[in-house]
This record gives sequence, structure tokens and C-alpha cells, in this order.
Amino acid sequence: MRKVAKAAVGRQSDTYRSGDFRRRVFANVGRDSSDVAICVDALLDDRRIPIAGAGIPAVPAVWSDAACVLAAVAGRQRRPESVLRVTTRICTMPLRFDIGRRGRAAGNTFGSALADLLRRLHAGAAPGLPDSVPLVTVTWSDGGAALFGTIDFSGMGGGKRLYSDARLPLPPDGDWDFVQLPTVGGSLFSSPSIVGLSEIFGGTPLLASAGKA
Repeated sequence: MRKVAKAAVGRQSDTYRSGDFRRRVFANVGRDSSDVAICVDALLDDRRIPIAGAGIPAVPAVWSDAACVLAAVAGRQRRPESVLRVTTRICTMPLRFDIGRRGRAAGNTFGSALADLLRRLHAGAAPGLPDSVPLVTVTWSDGGAALFGTIDFSGMGGGKRLYSDARLPLPPDGDWDFVQLPTVGGSLFSSPSIVGLSEIFGGTPLLASAGKA
């Protein structure tokens, strides 16, 4: 099992370094391919991805990789050290508000919720149609003092979830749609982008080798 897992991790790393993988990510997130390369290389060089340590099954690990890449691209950083710092901040943002009917993503942090969402899409737990997939945004305040992440399930009959690394006051009547967050920029991932990313990571070697002895 260890030899199979080690070989799969090696193939996963090769996949992440390949031009084809980066072009496919670029095609789904709309960022320049060089920006995608900077983000993925920073995560690889720091051994943030692929995640396949002891006690971490291959299948969930792939979706943690996917969440890290999504967060890195969302942070819009070009220096490797900045990519790593901002990715960590984005992935560890705690859930602040859960408005409306509970959505389909689980987890108390933005990173774990993204990983669970992508995993469920690939597994077919949510229909893989663009209008049935939540919108995902990452925004920030002036100078990046505060980060915000949202997962919007309103198109699926659910509510919205707001994550932030800053403490936020409770909104009037529990509806933060009417609270002006101090955002000055950010990244939006459309439903087709989220579906596309789930398909990209769902076809990588660690998933293909899962369950093999």
C-alpha cells in the first residue's frame, strides 16, 4: 500500500507540474497561466500539495489540494512567500454567518468547506449543472487587513455562508446582505468554474489509485 501511495503521490506531483494541468486550471479560473504556475509551484515547493501524509486517505487529500489551489489563485499574489501566506489565511478563515437553509458544504473553515464542496460535486452528491452549483468569492479589505469568503447556495434553494479572518458584528436581523463589508477587491468563481475544477482534480492519479493494495 505504501509503495502504491508513494508512486501515486509522485504522479500527482508530476500532474500538478504539467503544462496541461495548468492550462486546464487557467481555462476554468480565468487567471493568466503564468499566475497559475506561480501559485502551484509555490504550493509544491513548500510541500503543501499533494497532501498524502500518514492517516490522510488519498480521496480527501485530493480535495484538500484542490481547495489550496483555488485559494492560492483567489489570493492574486505573485511572490511565492505571499502566495503561501495568503493561501493559509484564506483556507483557515472560520465560518462567521450561515444565513438561510444550510448549504451542501461542510466544515468550520473556508478551506474545508471548499474541499467538501468539490468532493461532493465529483461524487455526484450535487448535480453537475452550472445553475445548481454555488458561487464562491474571496474578497479583501484595503491593504488585505481582512479577508472574506462566501459560498452562495441561493441558486440551489439554500442560503449563504460567510467566512472571514476578522471578527464581524452580528448583522441587523441576521441578514448580512445589507451589511457593507469593507471590500476593495477580490476573486469570483462562477458555477462553471467550480464544476470544471472538480472535474480536473477528480481525474488525477491519487483518485485513480485510491483503494488499490
